[in-house]
Amino acid sequence: MAWYDKIKNVFASSEEKKKVAKREVIEETLTGKDKEKALANLDKEPWVKVLQVNFDPENPSRGYFELDWNEPFVQKLAESGYTGQNNEEIVDQWFTDLCKGIARTQTEAGGFVADEDVIRMSDLQKAENKKSDKGKPKK
Repeated sequence: MAWYDKIKNVFASSEEKKKVAKREVIEETLTGKDKEKALANLDKEPWVKVLQVNFDPENPSRGYFELDWNEPFVQKLAESGYTGQNNEEIVDQWFTDLCKGIARTQTEAGGFVADEDVIRMSDLQKAENKKSDKGKPKK
């Protein structure tokens, strides 16, 4: 701890001292997502993270995202007009709106970034076809 922080702690209230002590414990003991979420909770800041993207290999258009969030995030959504019976419904409503907004924006802009992969795949397929046609007699 820097000397400035030590002096500041001498004059800090007991609540501030507890918060500093909690922050030190979090910083020293947690990592990754757990640390991010704990620090956001300590600061009462909204926090959300995508934990996993799941899709059906047989039907890639079907799938789901696994999200984690904290209470200040849900409170922020509620303040912004999202409603639901529970936190999951509120977050689901927000995430659905987010996805619709991304799709609408990309459609208005002329397509998804994923279209670039389709073009590249088509180019790769053309190149592969040319290679396989080299050994065949021409008609």
